[in-house]
Amino acid sequence: MDPERFVERLPQLCIGARMRGFPQGLDDLDVFLQSVASEIPREPVLSERWVNAAILRWLEDVGLHVEIDHVNIRRRLVDYGYLSRTRDGKRYALTDKVVDVPDSRAVIARALEERAARRAAAEAEGRTGSRSASGTTPGGA
Repeated sequence: MDPERFVERLPQLCIGARMRGFPQGLDDLDVFLQSVASEIPREPVLSERWVNAAILRWLEDVGLHVEIDHVNIRRRLVDYGYLSRTRDGKRYALTDKVVDVPDSRAVIARALEERAARRAAAEAEGRTGSRSASGTTPGGA
């Protein structure tokens, strides 16, 4: 996974428009699932409760506009090979498909800061631009 691509796409996926379904493209789906998987501890065996808690944390902290149920995310992680599951479905483990990616929380925090700075700059430009664009001069002439 290209770290620059991850840093570019993760905010677009998680804090752009509301995401009600999984990304359609395989590259975006990989960014999404790698980010979620990075939240899951690298323990040899995890209970379903631990995996669910990790996904819920990710949804709260990173997937701010993601409206996909944690159970469906867990299933997708298994279906696409990021998590392995025992036959009885009670134990999980990360697979070798999960790679080190940049810290998702830091990526989202930076993107939110950049968005706020752009908005503030646009508002400031709007305030100064509207005065000069009015075509009036001091004194009303």
